[in-house]
Amino acid sequence: MLDPKKLQEWRKKKGGFTLVEIIAVLVILAVLAAVAVPKYFDLADDAKEKAVEGALAEGMSVCSLAYARLAACRTLRFAQIPTGC
Repeated sequence: MLDPKKLQEWRKKKGGFTLVEIIAVLVILAVLAAVAVPKYFDLADDAKEKAVEGALAEGMSVCSLAYARLAACRTLRFAQIPTGC
């Protein structure tokens, strides 16, 4: 087994990370960034497209509702039924 005193001394001697370890971490982060960034931009573009589609659908719904109300008022007027149209 390891002697706790020797282990503590070894930890004190080892001051930090080696250059190879730091470069390895940087390479891994670069690869992850190269994969993640394009996917993020694709998701952002898709979200913008869906927002525009939603706004267009809402506009079409409002127009359809307005047309239905107008048609109902005209139909009721021709039938000689008193309404608030």
